[in-house]
Amino acid sequence: MRTPTLLPLALLALAAGPPAAAQGTAIYDSGGPLRPEQAAFDVEFYALELRVDPAARSIAGTGTTVARVVSPTRHLVLDLDTTFAVSAVTAPEGGPLRWERRGGRLWIDLGGVRA
Repeated sequence: MRTPTLLPLALLALAAGPPAAAQGTAIYDSGGPLRPEQAAFDVEFYALELRVDPAARSIAGTGTTVARVVSPTRHLVLDLDTTFAVSAVTAPEGGPLRWERRGGRLWIDLGGVRA
């Protein structure tokens, strides 16, 4: 039996974004039944490092996810409400990863990472 791949990711510059109406999508359109890409991994660890600036009324920071890939998948899909903007996604040992926002979900292209 193969050991599942451990996949650490960092979501860089996670910040409160423009109002959802400006983005053309509902604020809370994440959640609901898991997609196959979401069921393909088990999250082992989440961490948030936030910088709050009350004077500027802003929040910025970095989110880190460590997940174990348990079945073959090309994408890691994370729920992330549209009030949060993401500037980059990186794998600590592999550099930047391609990603795209699809409503309240962040689709991260894992390339050749498999279970």
